[in-house]
Amino acid sequence: NTLQNLLDLIDSGNINDAENQIYDMISDVTADPSKENLKIALMFYAHLNEKSNKFLEENDFSREEVKQGIQLVIDKYGLNSISDTFLSDM
Repeated sequence: NTLQNLLDLIDSGNINDAENQIYDMISDVTADPSKENLKIALMFYAHLNEKSNKFLEENDFSREEVKQGIQLVIDKYGLNSISDTFLSDM
């Protein structure tokens, strides 16, 4: 399962490697317009956002990078109108 593999990478501290895989998955939305990659990417960032600041920092990541990743996904899928709703509480 792709999502589980990505979540396992997060949990083991390989956040940047996992995020690179997310970027590859969503790099060409027009070639793969299915919403499955959108779902995986959003669940990835939701899981990442549940991690403590300490965990993120120990694994060379930041809360700001989580926000930027979510924004990138939202932009890629043309969902900008809802981004403020999700990002305002972060």
